[in-house]
Amino acid sequence: MPYTRVRYVGYEVPTVTLDNGGSAIYRIPPGNVSRTSKYSDKINRLSTDAKTRVLRFMKVLDHAREQVGVLGDNPNTLKVFMAPEFYFRPDKAEKAYSLAEFNKIKAALTDSISNAKNNVFKNWLVVCGTALYRSSIKKTKSTIASSSVDKYQTLYAYYNTAIVIKPKGGASQIEKFEASLIDGIPTGQHGGSEAVDPEKKDVTELIKRYKSLSYQKRHFFTVGGIPSTVEICLEHMINDFHNINDPATGQPFPGDAANPLSYGVVKNVLHKQNPPTKPVLHLLPAGGMGINEFSVAAYSSNNSLVPLRGGYIMRSDGYLADADDNSNPLNRIGVQCQRVRTYDRYEWSAVANNYQIAGAYATPNDFLSFPDQLNDVGYASTINLNTLRPLGDYVIPEPNGADHNKWINHTQRLRITNELRF
Repeated sequence: MPYTRVRYVGYEVPTVTLDNGGSAIYRIPPGNVSRTSKYSDKINRLSTDAKTRVLRFMKVLDHAREQVGVLGDNPNTLKVFMAPEFYFRPDKAEKAYSLAEFNKIKAALTDSISNAKNNVFKNWLVVCGTALYRSSIKKTKSTIASSSVDKYQTLYAYYNTAIVIKPKGGASQIEKFEASLIDGIPTGQHGGSEAVDPEKKDVTELIKRYKSLSYQKRHFFTVGGIPSTVEICLEHMINDFHNINDPATGQPFPGDAANPLSYGVVKNVLHKQNPPTKPVLHLLPAGGMGINEFSVAAYSSNNSLVPLRGGYIMRSDGYLADADDNSNPLNRIGVQCQRVRTYDRYEWSAVANNYQIAGAYATPNDFLSFPDQLNDVGYASTINLNTLRPLGDYVIPEPNGADHNKWINHTQRLRITNELRF
């Protein structure tokens, strides 16, 4: 039976922070977690860093499940638990696990959740944030391209991957379309000072298929009859309208390079699919990415009883650089859930020199569309993880050299919405 409601459980926790000089700190220490035999014994095969992070993740997830039970659980309600980007990034110079360690992390999480005692997560969709890892790859004409490095040297490809565990068990992984500076790995156009080592690249720079439409379509899946999609941070604003034609006019979108109208990987796939697959749930694990309204792609379900109930975009962000800055409320929000009811069609106005709402109501199939109603939903409960004991089981410790005020103002907490109708 398809789910009729959804409840979002957002895990708000810093996965990147700043030092006193304003520079990013990527290496967040794992801290210490008390050991337990409650979860999969595959956890014991992990390195100390990975084991600690997996154990803390499971303990926070378990506490969330208990709190949902207190609020009143329902088997027809899909619970969506999501951690932010970079949750699984090791505290070491490479800022990435090995491929073998990543596979062990994925296996430990999958076994702990899918095979939990009494099948307590059978109605949970769990997005375990992302994990960063790297692997050596063979050099070919496509991977070395114009690189000046010796063909016999080792070439490393870096990955930033969301681990998604579905209610009926099993895990899928979604590779980030393109790395950004905040990923903290040696990479391409967004790499800044990190992009200095020709031996180390973001995987999407090295293997063309990771940027193909077929790989982008892997961001889409169905859970309990509910079409869903995951977009990782920069993917939410990776493209701009200068690269395509307006489907209404057949002409290129106007604008200028300094002010592109950005849209995300999900909107890009929807534009190119025929017919488009319209997700009801749009999930955004991020590290410094607010909700970009042009990129939102959460549409009403086809449930004839509630045809305009709305779709939902859900965000969990681990990087609040200005968490103590009250001038922008988004700077202090790491977890969001917004309902999208309707869309309006936007068209270019030469007079106003920008995009204006067209007179006619647009269907969600229109590519260049903007949520007409995008509203925060209500929260049934907020749990400050700093109040739980033992503290280390639920709270990540402050890194050495971090700006203390920014760290403590990024609350480590769970935010649980009310049950929301599809």
